[in-house]
Amino acid sequence: MDERTRSVLIDPSEPIGAALRRMDATGSGIVLVVAEDGKLLGVATDGDMRRWIIAGKAFDDPVGAAMNPRPCTIREGWARERVEHLMAERHFECIPVLDERGRVVDAVWWHDLMEGHARRAER
Repeated sequence: MDERTRSVLIDPSEPIGAALRRMDATGSGIVLVVAEDGKLLGVATDGDMRRWIIAGKAFDDPVGAAMNPRPCTIREGWARERVEHLMAERHFECIPVLDERGRVVDAVWWHDLMEGHARRAER
């Protein structure tokens, strides 16, 4: 797992405000909510947080309460084209990569995929 992915992992008990600060610090619009053993519990996007706040909920509520507990994920070994198609179709910025036990082992970032296209086009 790279540092960028590690930087968006967050405990479900962390407050919404901490999750927003993490998103701001990392420049991402998502945090991956994980259990102590690294198992993905859900994801929380900046949109999820915005809806939470608009609904009158508190910044100090746990991020686990505002997360999507059934996010779209992929398994290790997916073909790049399949991942690109899924991310383009659903407009994902990031998609977690899980092992067979549901633990986060990496994430695929849309920006990185598009950067790869640009490098190949320059050749």
